[in-house]
Amino acid sequence: MVTGVGIDLVEIGRFRAMPDPEGFIGEILTEGEISEHPGVAHDAMRSATVFAVKEATLKALGCGLTSGSYWHDVRIDSNFIPTLSGAIKRIAGEKRAPVIHVSHSHSKKYVTAIVLIERSI
Repeated sequence: MVTGVGIDLVEIGRFRAMPDPEGFIGEILTEGEISEHPGVAHDAMRSATVFAVKEATLKALGCGLTSGSYWHDVRIDSNFIPTLSGAIKRIAGEKRAPVIHVSHSHSKKYVTAIVLIERSI
């Protein structure tokens, strides 16, 4: 049963124009994500995609960054699949929502991601 859907649309240009991309990336991404996505701080499309998937995941769970959660509670692997930890994992567990489906796409200017959360029976 579907329990949540989240979507995010990101302008890639915002990531290209960041004055301190490494600082921003360090705040949003885990060390594991940075190592799985080489050069992510200087690859605007990749960093925008990781960001969009994280945002869409939080929206699909209906929680945003609340209840003591952090950006690092959603880890995006090299295939752009999220793994949850911390407060976000607890929130997903309360919703019995362990299955996460992701789709993302991009054009020259935008990245979009959609996340569908499925509840276990």
